[in-house]
Amino acid sequence: MRRLQTLQTTTTLLLIVIARVVNPRVDREFWVIPRPGVGWFEVILQDEHESRYWKEHFRMQKPTFLPLMEIVQPEIYKRNTVFRDAISPAKRVAIALWRLAGGASFRTIATHFDVGKSTCVTITKEFCKALNRLVGNYIKFPSNRDETAKAIALFQDDCKIPQAVGAIDGMHIEIIAPDEPFDYFDRHHRYSVTMQAVVGKI
Repeated sequence: MRRLQTLQTTTTLLLIVIARVVNPRVDREFWVIPRPGVGWFEVILQDEHESRYWKEHFRMQKPTFLPLMEIVQPEIYKRNTVFRDAISPAKRVAIALWRLAGGASFRTIATHFDVGKSTCVTITKEFCKALNRLVGNYIKFPSNRDETAKAIALFQDDCKIPQAVGAIDGMHIEIIAPDEPFDYFDRHHRYSVTMQAVVGKI
C-alpha cells in the first residue's frame, strides 16, 4: 500500500515537471496596464469653453452633468487602493452616459476614456443600478389634484403650453437579438425595445 502511494506521488510530481517544461510559466508583466491617467475627458471637464462636446456626446450640457454626478456619486464612489487609483465619479458617469447616449461599443468607449473594456461594462452596470435605486426620489407622477395643478403651472411657465402635465416621447433602445427576435426587429433594421416616457415638473 505504501509503495502504491509513493508511486502515485512520484507520478504526480513527474507530471507537474513535464507540464512546467511543456508550458513554462510566464510571469505577469504588470497587473494594471500603464495608462497616462489624464485624457481628453479630464481636459474638457476643466475647460469651460468646450461645451459643444457635452451635448453631442452626453446628450446634456455640463451644468446638467455636474448635478447628476453629485447625485449618483455616493452610489458609485470607489476608494483608491495600494495597487491603483480609483476612477473618479465624474469619469464613471461620463463613461456610462457615452454608452447610453450613443450606444457606442465598449471597446470604442474604452479607447476614448483610456480604461479597459471590462471596466466600461462594470461602470455602466453600476451607474444604471444606482439610477434605479435613486429613481423614486426624482421621478414621480402627480398623485393628487394639488400636485397636478402645480405640474401644469410649472410646465406652462417653461413651455408656454397650457393644461399640460408633461411631454411624452419614445425611443428605440438597441439590444442583442433574443432567441425569438422577430418582435424586436424595428424599422431601423436593428433589434430594440421601445421606451415611452413622460417628462414634466412637479
